[in-house]
Amino acid sequence: MMWFMNEVKKEGLMGLRMKNTMTATKNSESGMVPTDIIKAINELKTDLKDNNNTLRQEITHFGQEINGKLDRLGAEVHNLSDRVEEAESRVETVERWAAEVYLCMFVCSTDRTQCCGCSINTAAHIRQGSVQTYVKLMQC
Repeated sequence: MMWFMNEVKKEGLMGLRMKNTMTATKNSESGMVPTDIIKAINELKTDLKDNNNTLRQEITHFGQEINGKLDRLGAEVHNLSDRVEEAESRVETVERWAAEVYLCMFVCSTDRTQCCGCSINTAAHIRQGSVQTYVKLMQC
């Protein structure tokens, strides 16, 4: 209000009216009057607010979608981790069995060698005994 009073004192009431008329004429020439400009600015504000709301909704939806995918990936990783642990325990069991089988084969091989040696000795003794028996029979 103070500004208006100072303008009226400087220009006088008639000068102020002329100044406002000239401003209105300039605005009319450009095709817009101040109310049209304000209206256009308000429409832009409304459009921007709508666009911002739309963007917020899209970002929220995108975030929810990403969170859902991350949850599914987390569940898959957990399942794969369980399967890997199970496979590791199976491999450990198979390795233990393989070591036991190797030990058994080694023991059997050693026993077989000893048995073969015994049977060869036994066969030799039997032949030797047969020869001795034959010789004794012949001497009779």
